[in-house]
Amino acid sequence: MLKLTISRAIDDLDLCSKFAHGHAKVLLDYGVTKVTSSSTDWFYNPAVYMIVAEIEETGEAVGGIRIHVADGKTRLPMEDAVSMVDENVYTLIENYIADGTAELCGLWNSKTTAGWGIGSYILMRAGISVISQLKLSSLFAL
Repeated sequence: MLKLTISRAIDDLDLCSKFAHGHAKVLLDYGVTKVTSSSTDWFYNPAVYMIVAEIEETGEAVGGIRIHVADGKTRLPMEDAVSMVDENVYTLIENYIADGTAELCGLWNSKTTAGWGIGSYILMRAGISVISQLKLSSLFAL
């Protein structure tokens, strides 16, 4: 059985670590060693939420996604990534902050659960489904 847990990052640092470890392992499995989302600064950001998929029987984290709410203080991960080729991204995001916006990012699922739809269906839909609870009017994903 698959269990999804949603938590604000600062409220569950153990789950943050589980998320980051699983994400890093998947990236290493594919030979990716450097990405902008590998920082753990988000652990301490009150505007970050995460959804973690775990195998209920074992507690193994097999997927995750983060929701970074734009707060006007900390840039969204996509802003730093996209600004390398287009600095207009800062203005784009700024235009949406007042009405509430966020970025879905850091999506991953383990190789052991590939084909289960954890990332593409379950986690993306779970992330989208919390928009109203977080009082957001828009959502970005890269």
